[in-house]
Amino acid sequence: MVTEQDLIESKDEIEELEELAEQKQPVVSRLRDAGIELKGINDYIMSDYEAVNLLSKNLNINASDARKQLSSFPSEYSIDGENIPELVKKMRKARRQLKGEQRERMAKAIDTVIEGYSDHINKCIDSIYWIKPYKPAILKMGFNEKDLMKINKISSVNDRRNIIDAICKYWEGDLKKTGMVYSKEYAQLEKECRIAKRDYKKQIKNISDQSITKSKKERILSFIESEIIKSPSIGAKQIHDRMPNTLHKSTTTNMISKMVKKLDVANVDGAYYKLPTMLKKNIWAYTAAFIDSDGYITMDRNHNPRVGLIATGERGRAFMEEMHKSIGFGKLHLNQKSPQQTRPVQRLNFYSQDDVYGLLEKCLPHFRLKKGNAKLLMELIRMKKSYKKQDWYKGRCDEIFKLMKWENHKDHVGFDWLKEGIYLDNIQKYKDNCKMSIMDSMENIGGMIIKANMDELEEMFEDLKNDAEGFLRQDKDFDGRKWWNEQIPKIEKEFGKEPLNYEWRTPIKDGKVNLDDKSDDFDEDGAKPSHFYNQLVRIPQRKEPTAEAVMQIALNIGYGRAVGSVDKNYTIDDFITGTTMEKSEMEDKGLSWYAKGNNKKKFLLDKDGVRHAAGAAVFRGDKVLIVERSPEEDTMIGMWEFAGGKVEELDEFNADGTPDAEKVCMIEAGEELGLKKKPSSKLGVHFDSNMKPPKKYHCFRIEVEDDWNPTLSFEHSDYKWITIDELKEYPDNKLSHHVAYLIDKM
Repeated sequence: MVTEQDLIESKDEIEELEELAEQKQPVVSRLRDAGIELKGINDYIMSDYEAVNLLSKNLNINASDARKQLSSFPSEYSIDGENIPELVKKMRKARRQLKGEQRERMAKAIDTVIEGYSDHINKCIDSIYWIKPYKPAILKMGFNEKDLMKINKISSVNDRRNIIDAICKYWEGDLKKTGMVYSKEYAQLEKECRIAKRDYKKQIKNISDQSITKSKKERILSFIESEIIKSPSIGAKQIHDRMPNTLHKSTTTNMISKMVKKLDVANVDGAYYKLPTMLKKNIWAYTAAFIDSDGYITMDRNHNPRVGLIATGERGRAFMEEMHKSIGFGKLHLNQKSPQQTRPVQRLNFYSQDDVYGLLEKCLPHFRLKKGNAKLLMELIRMKKSYKKQDWYKGRCDEIFKLMKWENHKDHVGFDWLKEGIYLDNIQKYKDNCKMSIMDSMENIGGMIIKANMDELEEMFEDLKNDAEGFLRQDKDFDGRKWWNEQIPKIEKEFGKEPLNYEWRTPIKDGKVNLDDKSDDFDEDGAKPSHFYNQLVRIPQRKEPTAEAVMQIALNIGYGRAVGSVDKNYTIDDFITGTTMEKSEMEDKGLSWYAKGNNKKKFLLDKDGVRHAAGAAVFRGDKVLIVERSPEEDTMIGMWEFAGGKVEELDEFNADGTPDAEKVCMIEAGEELGLKKKPSSKLGVHFDSNMKPPKKYHCFRIEVEDDWNPTLSFEHSDYKWITIDELKEYPDNKLSHHVAYLIDKM
């Protein structure tokens, strides 16, 4: 029961609170006038648990991601293991011994280091979410990096409030002093500020140094990283030998080899190299920067796209191998001889249209110097894939070639543009003739995409699958249904709502799964783990192949792998097959695909199960042209052959299913030799029934003028003009078996 005394005490407390509110109001008003909106302390000072929940709710992200955003205190700032204040002292001491220009350069270096350290300190304050709103005041309090590290370790809400209380008292007094002349009141405020600052420093001092001291494991990792930075290519044994006794006794070379894997370090035959942080943080931004500085984006005269990155030495090899691993595609060429006979050259090249387009698309937002080159190559690839039959195709290819030359040489003083057939007055006209908008309009009818690009579909499939698995593994309370509902509009915007031109595959056949009733898949806690597996059985048999249905497959693979009900990491190819249009044309021509390894469309076979290829025997008088397969090819490197290639497109087969080999011969001669000429006759056909699948090689004779020589593509590294007699003397292991068979028919 409430007594009269309780009421009197409550009244006193209420009056005290009202008095405090009146005292607070002028301070808040002055802060607001100064451009600082200071909310109540309880609005900012909260536990990490409360902060994570609030951030997760406001940003609509899961708790794990929210926690990562809150826990982002920068690593200790040092240069070659030296802390910055000590380093600056040494630099200033060294400056006293210098004169003239060297002294000025040292002064600038000191300023640069201090500027970098100031920026680091600002980032440290900004990373402590509960103290960041008071940054203007804390900058005046006096502190060092160690103090901020201690503040960052404070987890108690009361301790945080005590720190903020001291900061605010100092801040309030400092604001009141502004503009005042020295007086008794000014002296009192000065005293209050000193007391508040002393209280603030006392609280920091009371935080144990142990809270910020690195564990032995952390010190070992830090030492390993610093040694690798100081001595690139150092090995585990050398690192172990350099360790101080306290760490040396606790480690072995084998332990160091294992610990290195936790760092951003590349291992090349036991030699370690520190990798740039950006390489791991954003591989596409790093790749774009690398291409801008030490790479190329171009095309050859046969309009084949080429993108490459170049580095030298063992450190360059480490970078190339790590980038190849991170990007996931491309072809490495390591330890190539340098033309200047210096350090070995390391290359990461991209040849296929899909690889080049995928790389440029992801790097495009990050390019600074070669964005124009990238856009030109993306336009070219898009044209080559779907618009070869357009009347503007060939002319636009020539324009893109000239624009690419201009992009690559526009800064070269004295470049001979006329030699390349380029008139600078036409450059803007070529730019304005870009076909991207025309291709967009041809692919869209009434805003609906009528052709879903398989590469884009596959990319979204993999991203969604991996995100679903990652989110659920990180947070078992992750709201998967809500997240999926957010993805549906994005999927429909990209691919529409209509069924795609693909057909379902059913890789999982399980008669125990009820295709129509999902009630057994759920209990009071929600979806059972088996639900995700069951959906992979149901969807292909009960839904049309819309983009949403395909992405549902990705979603259930990801969730299923996270909870353990789906073992295999299925891909999009496991669930959908080629377009119905493609299937119809293949059936009419009696064709089929032959799969090899992971490539489900390795060879196109005729109705007899035979694959076809075509080659060009190019004659100049009594000599025939042979070309050597380059190191950039996957097989038979160094083999001498005729230029040629596979019959691999549907339109390269006639309506009756026979190959249009002469057409393919002309295409290959143009791409590989720069030769655009119709064959004079057919030399013959080499049928090799021992190959799997069997192969027919169709060879055609082409006559050229006495002064003609080939322009080789990347597929070949050398060429020779030789007589038939000389050809007969060639070793079997150096000559294509197709050429060897056809010698007698020449």
